[in-house]
Amino acid sequence: MKHNLIKLLPILALLFTLGSCSKSSGILEKVPADANAVISIGLDNIILSTGSTIASNGEVTPSAELSKLINMTDRNVMNLLLSPGIDRQQIVIVEDIGQSFFDINMMVIAKINDEKELKAQLASFPQMNVQIRDGYGYLLIAGKESYLDSLETRAKENPITNVSWKADALSKDHALAFMNDLAANSALKDALTAKMPAAAQSMLNKILESTVVCSFNFDGNKLKFYSKGYDAAGKNVDFSEYLTDVNPDFLKYLSKSDFAVGAAGITSSFPWEGIATWFVNLANLRGSERMMVMTVVDYLKGVNGTIALGFGGDIAVTEEKPNFHGVLYGEMLPGENLRLANDIFTIAKTTFRLDCKTEGTNYYSIGGMMDGIRIYVKCVDDNLIVSLNPITGEGESLYSASEFKGRTGAFYLDLPKDGSLAASLNLPFGIEVESTSGKCLDSEGSVTLTDSSMPFLQAILSVIG
Repeated sequence: MKHNLIKLLPILALLFTLGSCSKSSGILEKVPADANAVISIGLDNIILSTGSTIASNGEVTPSAELSKLINMTDRNVMNLLLSPGIDRQQIVIVEDIGQSFFDINMMVIAKINDEKELKAQLASFPQMNVQIRDGYGYLLIAGKESYLDSLETRAKENPITNVSWKADALSKDHALAFMNDLAANSALKDALTAKMPAAAQSMLNKILESTVVCSFNFDGNKLKFYSKGYDAAGKNVDFSEYLTDVNPDFLKYLSKSDFAVGAAGITSSFPWEGIATWFVNLANLRGSERMMVMTVVDYLKGVNGTIALGFGGDIAVTEEKPNFHGVLYGEMLPGENLRLANDIFTIAKTTFRLDCKTEGTNYYSIGGMMDGIRIYVKCVDDNLIVSLNPITGEGESLYSASEFKGRTGAFYLDLPKDGSLAASLNLPFGIEVESTSGKCLDSEGSVTLTDSSMPFLQAILSVIG
């Protein structure tokens, strides 16, 4: 059984990230409403997105890209996944966690179209115990054999279709639908929060009590995605106590060569210390490791507003001395930026004996860490700017203020096909990423493969191997 599951792992990984499912089907009646996690996958959409064709009888003619993937994996495994014996429109994976993340039950559920055809394919996997009940096949991939009976009983008593907002998220057209509901597992929640400091309980309890739904969808050369967080009543969870809108003023410290730019708005109420204490206790960190974490946290507690990062330049992975540019920007509580800047300067000068200079009022530079590179540190009002270039406040960005306003987080990436980094990676396409988020665990965005005539998945497979 384990040997065959290992062979399946590359395919399962592909399905988890690139699946698609059709609209609502009866398969959701087989899923209990209190499942800790549900993944919905549609094989047919994956097959079509690789440039392959599907005949009316379900037979698949693989494209060159899919054929290459078949040759890289076990052919019997691929034949099973491509078999018309199962309904490839929607396959569901249900996961339940016991009292720890090591106590996992996981079941794959698929509707059976042709039991004879399916059994013929399963003949190549004598240790793979697929149980067929009421026209559906069940394959246990982790956990106890008794899990199937428990799963069936729970689904009959309270199927996920009874919770409309959960069922809607899993039945709409999407590339992959994933639902994570740890709130349904009180034992696990209690175990996670047992050593949680009071300072962190409010926010982390809110996260653990939320159901997060993620969805992915293909649109030509683009992969679109979104996520949302819901409470037990199906309403959006509000994290405005800890998150605030991004202030786009940081853009004036960037450069048009910055191909990657990200920003987040974080309030001073964010429980950095409580979360860090919980983490070091959970990870059993001691001595210098614990001190290092708590030292960083001491400075993070001074954050009050926008944290932003810009990075770019003429970069190739083969260059020993790439010409790159980078900026870190942070809005802080009064006086906290000065404290951090002075500590950076003092440690660099006295502990590491680096080449430290005063460039102006609350403005320093540090050299000697890498050939030809100086780090510039400057305080402006309550803001701290750290840059690999002199800080003027007169820079420009590829992105506009409107792309950050009204959002608690945003990330943009632009790697053109003819750029040095994409070229050094031998990519036959460019990559553009945009992602924005709000105060309710909600985010949306896309990954676009530019200068490519292929659909997204076909283009990705073309560079594998």
